[in-house]
Amino acid sequence: MELFSYYVNGVREIDTYMADFKAKCPENPSSILALVFTSYDDAATIGDFTRHLSSAMPGMVIAGCTTGAEIRAGGYIESSTVVVFLVFEHSMVKTEILDCGLFSNDKIAKTLMTTAVLTPDIKGVQLLMTLKSSSSMKPFFDKFSQIFHNIEIFGGSADSSFSIWPRAGQEFTYVFTDEMISEDAVLAIYFSGADLHLHTDSYLGWIPLGREHIVTEVEDDVMVKTIDNEPAAALYNKYIGVNKSEMTFESLLAFPYMLERHGRHIARSPLRVYPDLSLKFAADICVGETVRLAYGDPSAMLRGAKKGCEAMEKFAPQAILLFSCISRLMYLHDEVNRELSLYQAIAPTAGLYTYGEIQRFPEHKNIELLNSVLLSVGFREGEPVKKSEEQSKVYNASTGFSDERLSLVRGLAHFVSVTSKELEEATEKLKRLANEDRLTEITNRGAIEEEFAKQLNALVDGQKIAVIILDIDDFKKVNDTFGHEVGDDVLKYVAKTLKASVRTQSTNRQRDYFGRWGGEEFLVILPHQNAAAGVLVAERIRKNLASTKILPDGRNITASLGVAVGRAGDKLETVYQKCDGALYYAKEHGKNQVRLAEGSMDSPHEMPSPA
Repeated sequence: MELFSYYVNGVREIDTYMADFKAKCPENPSSILALVFTSYDDAATIGDFTRHLSSAMPGMVIAGCTTGAEIRAGGYIESSTVVVFLVFEHSMVKTEILDCGLFSNDKIAKTLMTTAVLTPDIKGVQLLMTLKSSSSMKPFFDKFSQIFHNIEIFGGSADSSFSIWPRAGQEFTYVFTDEMISEDAVLAIYFSGADLHLHTDSYLGWIPLGREHIVTEVEDDVMVKTIDNEPAAALYNKYIGVNKSEMTFESLLAFPYMLERHGRHIARSPLRVYPDLSLKFAADICVGETVRLAYGDPSAMLRGAKKGCEAMEKFAPQAILLFSCISRLMYLHDEVNRELSLYQAIAPTAGLYTYGEIQRFPEHKNIELLNSVLLSVGFREGEPVKKSEEQSKVYNASTGFSDERLSLVRGLAHFVSVTSKELEEATEKLKRLANEDRLTEITNRGAIEEEFAKQLNALVDGQKIAVIILDIDDFKKVNDTFGHEVGDDVLKYVAKTLKASVRTQSTNRQRDYFGRWGGEEFLVILPHQNAAAGVLVAERIRKNLASTKILPDGRNITASLGVAVGRAGDKLETVYQKCDGALYYAKEHGKNQVRLAEGSMDSPHEMPSPA
């Protein structure tokens, strides 16, 4: 296969570039795809262009969208049109466009999935969608992610010309074929072929900054009303110093929100700021997700570009499509050519600047609409052709930014990154110290009591937690006889024994919690365990404590333990009093034993849960 691309300034140039393309086009191709990426957002002009293109070469598949700017041959241009011809030797291409005003997201997903499944040897689906449609595409992506896991899915959200962004948010964006143009549609391009291979990769270059904030109110998936119960845009005023009157698209784009999904950082750039400081995004953000502001790090962008090019070169593509976020262009300006040229050195390259990049993540196969990334898609028919030593590793050439502004930003970004890391480490240390008992190095009273309340309040009807209180027998005698240093060693030994006796981690994501309640008392919480399981674990702890002779005179220590069960609706004080009462009974009746509080078992035949 081969890629040919042209910058075109208008319909009158079609004959010129079509003559050049026909002269270079291989004979008898299996299919030709003409991708049209244009800054012109006039439907009539676009229709005229695609009709002329279709008549110039009948039978060619035509598809495209409006863009923020265009990419060709390792560089970008604004307010123009790029026509990209992908010429296949053995593979096939077809398109499908569905109007979101006529079909539901579920119907669109099912229709496109059916087409993909019925296409022999399908290898990839390119999705192009408008801003109007992309803002409500989460259900579509969730459904469409269920398609065959070996199919690459990629693409982008149509954009408006970089030069007309003062009217950002009016959503004058289109997707089109030679038969239809729409400002509210999803366009799918299907690539199939027995020897067709695709490789997708993306990198970000934006780094999260500051503490996490919780999304507290969202409307229609993309309208974030509040964060930490404050207006969503208030973070920009607090951390970036942008006043309400200054909150324009351009001023906020360089500082997207950053969230984490499936172990990946995902940026969300605001599309519009409303008078109440709500923020509209082009992709979903969910209530309960944590977000941080992010900043662009030029060094991270270069590292991402080199890593992406290294993987792309191993794939050995014959053609590369690039889908880059408009925020990269607005942030880097002419320096974006530095990262674009790296891919052009590997294979012929073309693409567009979008307001959202679509990628199916390889590790979990979910489809996400991204912001701020550069997405690269390599195409190859047949086996990779090995390059000579001179041709390889082209991405290792010098790629430093020449713009002094970016050099300064890079230095500041490094400074911010290092100081933020130091602050996070210091904060984590303070948090650990605040929640940790200094002597035993396990959870202290305040933290374990907070977890006790959290686990109890989370219970719903039918669920239980088992609670154990442990008190070391005759601990005062240990201190009086051997001194407080030995007493401290005994407390450390109990803490170590507790850690070895309960679930600190589990494959079913259940774990137990324990901490020092005060003095020689310790508390253990067993989520989703019944009374019998609580007694079983308490007995295990009792036996483990008594199994080692740790006192200077060769004796061991013992402990008394009380067990109670908490249910949905129970108050912490009530459960604790039952548990403490069982402990008192054990102390009064011989010590070194486990006692269960009355009313803890629902049935005399209650069996232990696995512990």
